[in-house]
Amino acid sequence: METIKKKLDCDLIGVGKTLYNSSCAYYDGSRMEVLISERYNKKKYSGEWPWRSLELLKSQIDRYVAAECRDVLTAKRFELALENYSPFSEFIESKDLADFKSTDKIISLSHHYAHALCGLTFSNVESAVICVIDGAGTNAENFSELVSLESESKFISTGKSYEGVSFYLYENNSLRCLAKSFFPFYSLEKPNKVVSNSPGMLFEYVSEVIFNSKHDAGKVMGLSVFEEPIEYASVEEFLKDIKWEKSFLGSSKESWENSIHLDYYKKLAASAQRLLEKIILKEVMNYSNHSDNLILVGGAAMNCVNNMKLVENSSFKRVEVAPCPGDDGISIGLVQYLYFLKERKYFKLSSPFLGRDTAYINEEKIQSVFKNFKIKNFGSDIIEYTANLLEQGKILGWFQGRSEIGARALGNRSIIARVDRKGLKSYLNENIKFREAFRPYACSCLKEYSHHYFEVDEKFRSPYMSFTIPIKKEWRESFQEVLHIDGTSRAQFVSPDINKKYHELISAVGDKTGVYSVLNTSLNVMGQPIVETLEDLLLFFETSNVDGVVIGDFFVTR
Repeated sequence: METIKKKLDCDLIGVGKTLYNSSCAYYDGSRMEVLISERYNKKKYSGEWPWRSLELLKSQIDRYVAAECRDVLTAKRFELALENYSPFSEFIESKDLADFKSTDKIISLSHHYAHALCGLTFSNVESAVICVIDGAGTNAENFSELVSLESESKFISTGKSYEGVSFYLYENNSLRCLAKSFFPFYSLEKPNKVVSNSPGMLFEYVSEVIFNSKHDAGKVMGLSVFEEPIEYASVEEFLKDIKWEKSFLGSSKESWENSIHLDYYKKLAASAQRLLEKIILKEVMNYSNHSDNLILVGGAAMNCVNNMKLVENSSFKRVEVAPCPGDDGISIGLVQYLYFLKERKYFKLSSPFLGRDTAYINEEKIQSVFKNFKIKNFGSDIIEYTANLLEQGKILGWFQGRSEIGARALGNRSIIARVDRKGLKSYLNENIKFREAFRPYACSCLKEYSHHYFEVDEKFRSPYMSFTIPIKKEWRESFQEVLHIDGTSRAQFVSPDINKKYHELISAVGDKTGVYSVLNTSLNVMGQPIVETLEDLLLFFETSNVDGVVIGDFFVTR
């Protein structure tokens, strides 16, 4: 196991040219930066060819090697399609980024292989089964054009079908494929819709029916506990039984909450969740004899409810999920491949705070951006000052250092509040986040207190908010504002080795309130990604009802 500590003789660049959540990663052997497209074009789940990220990175790139990855199409075919419908090459050349187009100079990896490499990057175990489940990975017909593991070749399907489920074994500093399943797309008779039986596509279809969006799988998961499920034997059977004519066609929270099909949506969500859990549990148990450890990656690993069910019901002693299991982590997997190619070993990461360098954020910059607001530098007293405000019931933006990667706020780009403030969830929904009433909020808890509040032992790890964890009955009143109807909370267990300042803050809050936890939700304007820059934070603050924002050791208020 290799931690990042020495510079390489060239930079490693990973370019995730994915359909959703495209990204770029830069690594020089001592520093990793990951730039996710949505953070810069302000379009959630953006699959834009990642020119903005590359443009920001190119000034620090010297000698380099690069790798790329795309899902469904190869990167080269994707760019040919762009060329047919737009002046793609002309635009990329105008940005001086032509060297990052798909050519023989860039190594192109298969999709699930890149996912698996990202998964092992954030694990410190010596061996693990890696389970990759997502919607549609690499087309079986295109594998010969891409770099993949030799052990994957015997599992390649014939005909046009796409990776849906893959298993790998990581041990003895090597990675090999244990199994791989491909799924074709086909047309349903009613409605006229093209679908796939891939388990990773299931929540996309259900999200379209319930919320009129492909991207609300998290909402489906939250809604699933409000009804009893119908049991289905397969994705195919489930898709045939969907009442597509009941699909929600609106766009507002109010129209959804008043839908005449609300009970059906609850039943559909519960049934989809139940089916996904059954499929994944059955799949992973086929490989439980290979290792005591399981790493989940791919879009399905965003399902925190299922992740916890695997902890409770599988025979694996340890279940881990990377902070960026979706396609935003593909670029990290690509860098990992390049590193192994050079060093014949893998590096490891624990910190999810891999956004752009924020050394430029100083008092002068803060004063310039927030010139119309009150600003005070508290220095080392900022923890005590912030804890006092939280004790009083204030709701604050918390902006610290480099941003976290992935979809979840982990303590550097967060809205935080006292977890036991009565009525907090309703206030956030009505005044700050404007979310549907059924959706639960998450919490951050000190790792050393986790087994005190939650039904887990002292060894259980949840550093990246990847599990919905049962709260002990005697603590449910204190955690009421982050408690879901099923008695669980999506919880992050915070340790000082990953985020020292956030740990100190929660500790100070606990000393004052008796509860060593805070509510933690993402720092963002409604409908936009998590804020990345001070300018993003300014827009958030101007349009939000939080009581103030903490930037490093500075407190900004109106």
